This record gives sequence, C-alpha cells and structure tokens, in this order.
Amino acid sequence: MVNIVQQSISQALDEPDDRAMFRQVKNIVAGHLRRMDPRATVTTTEFFNHTHVPDMVLEWPDRPRSPRRFIYLRTTSDLCRLRADGADGNLVWGLTCRAPDTESPEVGLGAGP
Repeated sequence: MVNIVQQSISQALDEPDDRAMFRQVKNIVAGHLRRMDPRATVTTTEFFNHTHVPDMVLEWPDRPRSPRRFIYLRTTSDLCRLRADGADGNLVWGLTCRAPDTESPEVGLGAGP
C-alpha cells in the first residue's frame, strides 16, 4: 500500500527538470517531517542524493542538547544500502518503494532524536 507521501514523491521524481524535481522532493519530505514534529526546523541544502553532504538538516531549537540530524535522500530502495548509509546516526530516506513481493515498503531509516 502506497501512502500519500510516497505517491507525491513518486510523482515528483517523474519531473523532467532535475532542479524542479529536487525542489519538489525536498519540499514534500520537509513538509512531512514538519507535520511529524512541528517543533523541528528543517533546512534544505543545495545538494541532492550526494554521498557526503546531507540533503537536509533537522534541528530542534527548543531542545539545544538534541543533536541535529543530517538527512540523506536516496533514490534506492535497497535496505542494505540504506542501513549502511544510516549507520552513523544519520536519517536516510529511501525515496522509492521496494517491490511488492518483498517485505512492506519503508520510507525512512535511521536514528531519530
């Protein structure tokens, strides 16, 4: 079953203009994160699907002791790769669903605040 966030991301990934696609995907993810925790601040970077530079940064201004989380957006649904990227406490968000004959699709992996 595909939820509205996954559906929106899938539609955005079909955008032929790369810059528009990056912007749309980041806006969808940022909006979803803000709805999950309105106290969080989501800052986007100019990068997309970069190996070493995060796509977004998640912070909690009212909780200064909470570490900020780097968010890496990935166009893979391979859980082994996603888990490896999130091993150091980063949030790794797989943008595509896995095939229906495998376990249920997972949208995001990684450590939370």
